[in-house]
Amino acid sequence: ISAHNAIGDIFFIGGIPYLLMFLVLYFSTQLVLFRNRSDQICRLFFILNILFLANCMVASGSIYHPAISLPFWVSIVYANLKKNNYFNTNSDNYLL
Repeated sequence: ISAHNAIGDIFFIGGIPYLLMFLVLYFSTQLVLFRNRSDQICRLFFILNILFLANCMVASGSIYHPAISLPFWVSIVYANLKKNNYFNTNSDNYLL
């Protein structure tokens, strides 16, 4: 079975739980990026993720193909680092 789009692929691979996990991951990442929109990198990732979701609607395999999905997966890491204040300039956050 081929869905001819990435959202359908996720549904056929893992059903409703897998689709819901992806959507929660996507929207929670977007929420963190939107809240930190004063940062240029957050704004860039926010826009790239919107384009990524639009691409998922029309292209199959978008979530797994490295050329298409790399900015999305990197934005998840960046959003987690922003959420946990990793980029704070306090000396407490530096690893020695």
